[in-house]
Amino acid sequence: MTAKRKPKILWVCSRPISVSFTDEEFVHEGERVFATFDRFSSQILVDGSVDEANQRSSFLHEVFHAIIHWTIGSDLAQVAPGKIEELFCRSAETAWFDVLRDPRNRWFAEYLLADD
Repeated sequence: MTAKRKPKILWVCSRPISVSFTDEEFVHEGERVFATFDRFSSQILVDGSVDEANQRSSFLHEVFHAIIHWTIGSDLAQVAPGKIEELFCRSAETAWFDVLRDPRNRWFAEYLLADD
């Protein structure tokens, strides 16, 4: 299944984040990554040259960075700078991507987003 459309803006914690898909390659701490979140410009950049699955997975990973930045970011930086956030984002991205993609969970988003 391919995405119907690529996002251009995403709202996280009531803040707009612009989203761009580029042919740019990204490196973080000497390692090739497929996306990046720029806290200063509130922008997620995704390498559009990689396959769709990696684009979506990397996008979700960067969304977690944005959530952390606007929720517990400053507290987390004081406790354990750097590595804890990345470990959380990698684990959460993998787990959430699995939950969201599993066809047995198609009800999940509808249930969470239902109007009461």
